[in-house]
This record gives sequence, C-alpha cells and structure tokens, in this order.
Amino acid sequence: MSLFFYGCFTEMMIYLMSQGMEISVLKSLLNSIASVFQLSSRESIKCEPVQKYHQKIEEMLKLLKPILDAILDAEIPKDEILQKEFAGLCQSVDNLREMFENWEPLMSKVYFVLQVELLMEKIRISSLEILELLKVCAPCLPDELSAASLEKCVQKIKRIRCGLTSEIITKAVKDHVEGSGANSECLAKISDILGLKSNQELLIEAVALEKFLLVNLLLSTDSKVQENAVTALLNLSINDNNKNAIANADAIQPLIHVLETGSPEAKENSAATLFSLSVIEENKIKIGRSGAIKPLVDLLGNGTPRGRKDAATALFNLSIFHENKARIVQAGAVKYLIELMDPATGMVDKAVAVLSNLATIHEGRIAIGQEGGIPVLVEVVELGSARGKENAAAALLQLCTNSSRFCIMVLREGAVPPLVALSQSGTPRAREKAQELLRYFRNQRHNNSGRR
Repeated sequence: MSLFFYGCFTEMMIYLMSQGMEISVLKSLLNSIASVFQLSSRESIKCEPVQKYHQKIEEMLKLLKPILDAILDAEIPKDEILQKEFAGLCQSVDNLREMFENWEPLMSKVYFVLQVELLMEKIRISSLEILELLKVCAPCLPDELSAASLEKCVQKIKRIRCGLTSEIITKAVKDHVEGSGANSECLAKISDILGLKSNQELLIEAVALEKFLLVNLLLSTDSKVQENAVTALLNLSINDNNKNAIANADAIQPLIHVLETGSPEAKENSAATLFSLSVIEENKIKIGRSGAIKPLVDLLGNGTPRGRKDAATALFNLSIFHENKARIVQAGAVKYLIELMDPATGMVDKAVAVLSNLATIHEGRIAIGQEGGIPVLVEVVELGSARGKENAAAALLQLCTNSSRFCIMVLREGAVPPLVALSQSGTPRAREKAQELLRYFRNQRHNNSGRR
C-alpha cells in the first residue's frame, strides 16, 4: 500500500468514525457465531468427538444469538464493559472455530478435548457475563428482552456443562503420575467418550495424555507429584518426535519453576529435560529467552553432582546458539565452570566444552581471564582427555588472538610444550587449533623482534 493511499484511507476511516459509522464489535461477534454454525456442513465436523462439541457449542450460541440480534440496532447506552465482553467473546468464538477447522483425524483427541472444553467454558462464562450486564440495561432493551426472558436464558446456559471430560482426563493422569495408577473404569470412560478404537489411536492418546497434562503437574505443590511428573516428561522428551511438542505445550516455564523450587532429584531431571529439548535448534532459542539460564547456572554452582552435570550439559547445548552465550556469562557461569575443571569433580570435559563456546565472545574471554581460567586451560591441554585438550586449545586460541595481555599470560603458564605435543598427536581439530596457536605465537615473536 503506497503512503499516499494509506494516508487517504486513514483519513477516510477517521471521517467515517467521526460520523458515527464505526465498525460494530457486536456485528463482528454475530459474524463469528454465524461462521461456527456454517461448520456443520463440513465432513471433518461429522466425526467424534468433534461433532459432539460442535453440537454443544451450537446449542449455547443459539440461545445467545437471538438476544444479540435483537439488541444490534437497539438504542442502548454505550457501555465500555459490555463492549469489552463482546470483544472477548468474539475472540474465544473465533479461536474455537479455528480448532474445529484445523481438526484432522490423526490429531490427538485428548489435546483437542482439553483445548475445546477450556474455550467452551470461557464462552459460557462470557455469555453469562453479557446476559447479566444486559439485565441491568433491561429498560433500554427491546420489549421482547425482559429481565425474566434474559434470566431464563441465563439458567439454560448455566445447565450446559463444558469441562466434564477434561476433569476425567486430568484425574486419570494425576493418578498415573502419583503412582496409584489410573482407574480402569476411568480409562474405559475416556476411551468411550473419545471414540478410541484402533491401537494407533490409543498410542497417540497415551502419549498426549502424559505430554500435555504432565506439564500442569510440574506446578504441583506436592514435591513427590512434581518429581514424578518431571521424570515422566524427561522420559517422553528422549523421543525426538516429542521434543517440539513438549516445548509447544508451554512446558519450559513449568520446568524453570521446578529448577527453582523442586527437590534435588526434580531439579536434576528438569535440567536433563531442558538439555533434551535443546537438541532442537528452535528450542535453544525458546529456552534461552525464557529465563532458564540463571536457574541452570545456580544448579551448576550449588546442585548435587548429578545436578551439576545435567546443568553443564544443558548449558553447553544452549551456548551453541550465539545469543545465549552472553546470558550464560552474565549469570555467573564462568566461575563455576572453572571450579568444575578440578579433575576430582569428574566434570572437566563438560566444563571446558562450555568455556570453549563462551570464549568466542568478548564477555566470555574477560570472565575466563578474571576468574583464573587460563592456568587450568593450559593444564587441560597438557593432562586432559583428547576431547578436553581439543576444547581447551580452542579456548586458548580465542583468548590469545583477541588479547595480547591474555597471550602473555598463556605463554607464562608454559603452554608451548603441551601445545607442540598436541599439534602432533591430538584429534584432527585439536591438532588444527594447536598448530594455529603456535603459528600465532611465532608471528607475534617475529613482529616484536622486527620492531627492535
């Protein structure tokens, strides 16, 4: 759209609105309701449990629509609260319509039911709020909309229950996670309600039951329930097909909650789950931006031995995404990583791998230098494992080539002999980094001698 056209269009809209020709929120709501009614002709709506829920929402909206039609052109006072309720109801109806439109046979019926029942309950509550507000405006309403007729509609909508299946599903999963096992009668009822017939359908729903409801149980105040839930979620996350689905089920914030408040074992499994999810590139971004790094660093510094390992592994994965490196440094990870380079911790390789990634940014190099990381990196080049030597050499290369002060410190620590040995007998990457660093030392020495 050109700027000229956009300007003319904007002026026209302002003019029309000034003449009282504003777009009606109520009209938009009525159009949304009509769109839901039109879905009944679609083939995808005719399968269960979709058809049942479409019929139930139709029943509710058919009670409300004649009232909305009657007041559309009525001279009722402008009410900001009523307009807000209309807008909220319109949004919920649109979201529900999209759920119906996007339904496909191989989608999880459990997930569909949980989402649909939640939206239907929101629609029910909004409808009741609107009717109560209209009862206050009764003297200004058309004659057919008496307070008594509105109250009758209120009672009919109140009798429509929307969350019964969700309650049964939630109880089944809670029983399962708490270890008592879901009641067989309860499971049979779920299977019957959802129309589950084939083994494939049962498998889809078994995964969905755990995936989408375990997330809620992570917020439990019962430490044992929380611990069992995060353990089950960790087991699910190991399957690559579940990694994105778990992240998309809004599991990251509840996992952070467990990291901050859980038992030692729950914190370990939360960190391990975040590591598992972070294998997917998109999840590295989500986790980094969600605030997970600070509690992971706290676990790195103060957790159990296994908790520290899980935190270091998660932080390594997250540090692969450039944006997360500064977050990890700012959270104070470098100090803890250098402490963990003591061979007695059994975590030298994990710690030096993270430091190697952090050394690629200025803040990381400064922190490594300030926290006394150079001597321990040189020691790993000399005495560490093959992988440890490789990452330590990569970190030293970054430190030296970006700071003459750090370069002098590395040379004073006696880095040249172990680097020479590594350049001849290390892994291909280790030999490459060692050779590059030794070449840099030679060039620096040559340049300095040339200035004399």
